[in-house]
Amino acid sequence: MNETPIASRLDALLNGLIQRRDIHSVILSVVSGDETFRWTGAPGAMSPGGAQWLFHAPEPDLYLAGAVNQMSAGAVPFKVVPSVLRALAEG
Repeated sequence: MNETPIASRLDALLNGLIQRRDIHSVILSVVSGDETFRWTGAPGAMSPGGAQWLFHAPEPDLYLAGAVNQMSAGAVPFKVVPSVLRALAEG
């Protein structure tokens, strides 16, 4: 995987999330199963509280871990993870 264009797309995805009124910060880390790809983004100002998640996407063998700083944004992981996988597939 070419990390530079992928990293730019992932950064843009997270920066778009914190533009929402109900999300103040988000942390996301993506690691391939063979550890040849690693990326972490953390825009916004994190404070206690929020929701954390961990997903494994078996087909591309990626692990995605993250946290979002707003309990009202509980569906965010289920919206973010598919977008991240699409961005990585395009990379």
